[in-house]
Amino acid sequence: MSAPLPPLTAHYAPTDYNLWRWTESDVDAAVAAWVAAYVALPEAERPAARAALTPRQLDMLLVFAQRSAIAAVRAGDRAPVATAFDALSAVDVGRLVDERTAWPVSALVVYAHRRLAGDRSAVEAAAARADAVVAGAIRDMLEREPFDLEFEGGIREARTPAGTVFLMDDGAPYQPVADLVTIAYAVAEVLEADRYFVETIGVGHELAGFWLGHDPEAVAAAAGQTGTVQVDSVQVEFEHYQPVAVLVVELANADDAELVADAADRVDRPQIAVASGRIVAVLYADKVNDNEKWIESRSTLERLRPGLLAAVVGHRPMFPST
Repeated sequence: MSAPLPPLTAHYAPTDYNLWRWTESDVDAAVAAWVAAYVALPEAERPAARAALTPRQLDMLLVFAQRSAIAAVRAGDRAPVATAFDALSAVDVGRLVDERTAWPVSALVVYAHRRLAGDRSAVEAAAARADAVVAGAIRDMLEREPFDLEFEGGIREARTPAGTVFLMDDGAPYQPVADLVTIAYAVAEVLEADRYFVETIGVGHELAGFWLGHDPEAVAAAAGQTGTVQVDSVQVEFEHYQPVAVLVVELANADDAELVADAADRVDRPQIAVASGRIVAVLYADKVNDNEKWIESRSTLERLRPGLLAAVVGHRPMFPST
């Protein structure tokens, strides 16, 4: 009988889950030690070790695999990718709280492997240890040509004010002239300086008529959007889940942007909007339970208008002339 595996009791901080920013975490070392010990176990002992993991610990392995893939791409280092595959090999997808969380992470790890031309033999060794569902998904994505991370995982690599990270990608056309992602990062600072925690930043979104009160002229103007980025946040402490999001949109011209912002600013819900040049930012609160009282209102959100406008005014071309 092998020695007991190291304890897997640490907790990742909420920021450690983020794709859009990188944070250092001491938890990585603890999880890496567990993964190394798991890999070293005799084959006959691994199923029991995997079965002993709680859903929370399985989630930790996914976070570790995601972080390892991101670290590998950021540093151009193949080694963390092999460790990420080893972590995936210990995940029992059927016992995750939501098994769908495994697939974007698996796609990201495969992407990092392919981008850095990793060692296929190490991947095969990990797949051989994994359960059939995980092994099948990994092998399928390794063989797929062309491999499209946006399709497989709904994310894309991006160079941002936080360095090389990964952003969510909702799939809508995205060809802005302005650097909407940099604006989105400025918006994130505004939200987190208030009482919100930014969970995701994503490209390929779309400003729809709902946020414009279905105003015909504004909807027509919004049809000319060249790109939209969304910033999603939640209150740091909350009794009811009522997230706040910001859509940062580039329109065809400044007149359209002013028209769209004016319509969005008149919608009768907790929502405000600002415009500068061709850029519009629409900040809105949402809730999943219609019977709950709104935490925010149009008047309370006004405190965020100056920061939101400052973020938009500071935009610059994506490809500035030199």
